Amino acid sequence: MGSPSRSGPCIWPRSGAIKARTACINELRSLLVTAPAELRERMAGTSAQALATACPRLRPAADLTDPLQGTKHALRSLARRYQALTAEIEDLDAHLAALVAQARPELLAVHGVGPETAALLLITCGDNPDRLTSSAAFAALCGVAPIPASSGKTTRQRLSRGGDRQANRALYLIVLARMAWCPRTRAYVTRCTAEGKSKKRSSAASNAASPESSSKSSPVLTPQAMLFASPLDKHRSIGAVHAAVSLGRRSRPA
Repeated sequence: MGSPSRSGPCIWPRSGAIKARTACINELRSLLVTAPAELRERMAGTSAQALATACPRLRPAADLTDPLQGTKHALRSLARRYQALTAEIEDLDAHLAALVAQARPELLAVHGVGPETAALLLITCGDNPDRLTSSAAFAALCGVAPIPASSGKTTRQRLSRGGDRQANRALYLIVLARMAWCPRTRAYVTRCTAEGKSKKRSSAASNAASPESSSKSSPVLTPQAMLFASPLDKHRSIGAVHAAVSLGRRSRPA
């Protein structure tokens, strides 16, 4: 079994490449806003992928003092950068998937967990998962354990601002995927919504445990098992998936 921390050298360059690619396509779209009418009208309403395919084919003339030719040159340069970053991300994704499959192949079998989110959770657990003796400990580490904030006759909990924010983000993405594609999670949210609870509140309390993960027994709780923790009234700590939606909007990537 590989070391979970080995995913780190791939996940951080990937994150940087994604941010750079987003900045690149934003610059390209901004440039089109002020481009000559001939280019602007031709590219209007074009998707990012279509722009990245069409702009490298532009053939600017040698005289870049002409606004049209200068804009074509800039668009072609940005599109080529976008394509290079996309190729870099795809290469890193392949390495990341191989590393995660070597470290915890069973984690990828969980509905809604992909190579990136699995890698972030494995990095958070580190090379010494023995210290995480319960799902409550893992929830606290990821910043999804509720903090008591009762006052007078009001009993409530507030969101935690601590913990590993990258793991918190990973859990948020997992919950969004499960709410969209997992029948069990969708059924639970639908049932709670019918009972008058808000979608956000019902999804935060969701018991989206999968049989294959909850039935496994191990002397050390794996991140996979911790993802589907028991309800709040049992552990006095909201499980990771249960609270991810409540916290996720506060931990979106910049």
